[in-house]
Amino acid sequence: MLDWKKNEYKKNFLSIVLLGIVLRVIILLFLGTDGQSNWEYGIIAENIVDGKGYSFYYFEDGKLTHELKDNSSPAPSAYMAPGYVYLLVAIKYISSNNLVNYIAFGFNLLFYIATMFYLFRISGILFSTRTAFISILIYTLIPEFIYTSYSIGTTQIYHLFLTLIIFYSLKSTRSSKFTLPIILGIALLFRFELFLLLIMIAVLMLVRKNYTQALLIIIIPSLFLAPWMIRNHQIFQEFIPFSTTGGLNLYRGSNEIMIGGWHNFNTLEKLNSFEGDTSKIELFLNEMYKVEAIDYITRDYSESTLNFCKKFFYFWLLNPNEEKALNLMYLAPWFLLLSLSILGYLKRKKLPSIFITILIYHTILAIVFIPLLRYQNMMKIVLIPLAAFGLLELIRKKE
Repeated sequence: MLDWKKNEYKKNFLSIVLLGIVLRVIILLFLGTDGQSNWEYGIIAENIVDGKGYSFYYFEDGKLTHELKDNSSPAPSAYMAPGYVYLLVAIKYISSNNLVNYIAFGFNLLFYIATMFYLFRISGILFSTRTAFISILIYTLIPEFIYTSYSIGTTQIYHLFLTLIIFYSLKSTRSSKFTLPIILGIALLFRFELFLLLIMIAVLMLVRKNYTQALLIIIIPSLFLAPWMIRNHQIFQEFIPFSTTGGLNLYRGSNEIMIGGWHNFNTLEKLNSFEGDTSKIELFLNEMYKVEAIDYITRDYSESTLNFCKKFFYFWLLNPNEEKALNLMYLAPWFLLLSLSILGYLKRKKLPSIFITILIYHTILAIVFIPLLRYQNMMKIVLIPLAAFGLLELIRKKE
């Protein structure tokens, strides 16, 4: 565990963090802010700042779009979780347009530093200080993780949430009983899929007969989520506990075109013939995609089973549908990290249940929905301590 009383620990830790910051600033200077995108988060945030409310889609010349325009009237949205959206709103309010991405990058650096601290603590608790230093070196140097800090989005803060969840799951102090549920509650407002992890952790606590912790893990995050659910019911007159993208994510992973596909003939035809209440276009899309995906899954179980197996392969090994996955700068570090983490697991032989739970959780998401590269990236933070331990074991064997 990190002992701040030992100057060499403090010096080495801060040196690695500083190296990581320098590498991330270099990539920002090299790529500039033109290579960044705020994605849907930024579009919704801009609409809020422009006085259009929490909105996203609108029709223009019979075509559905979300392009930012001064004269557009986008429909109310529940497309993205509000946490990161309102972080961008705050940034947009306090800065000029030219500085928004730089300030967002600055927040990513803060999330990176915090992630490093907790990654170090976790690795030190499970293994050793030496393993902890190797863990944060891995996180600092792998190109994919450097790019994570450069990208505008929730991946960097997701890494922080996972390390916090692991750290406070490993602690058994009285205060951690409340800290873990609070962290889960805040994390939910940034990534709704974490609700599945929340349920799995609650079940884990029930198995351990820790009924108080299980109850807190359900109640406290629900309080964090309540304002969003109330807002959605007032806007859409329907119960929407999370987002309106579940159907799309299910469809993108289960359709006859390809894993990752956005549309087929039926969806395009239904969309083009839409004549309903435009303020509820997201509800229509969500239901349309859900019906198409379920139809694909139930039409031919042998085909859909093979599709689930493909998604498992795409998630844990290689996704040929994503060009970046075939890049050597991505591929080589991934297989090295995976190989070392397998070695670390075989040497360790036993892992805390929270590690296994998180890995299963990400695998379920990939198989049921879609194995995008960023979802694999989000999961990799859990493998780093294992990989660092595996590397140390390999070095010791050679010595």
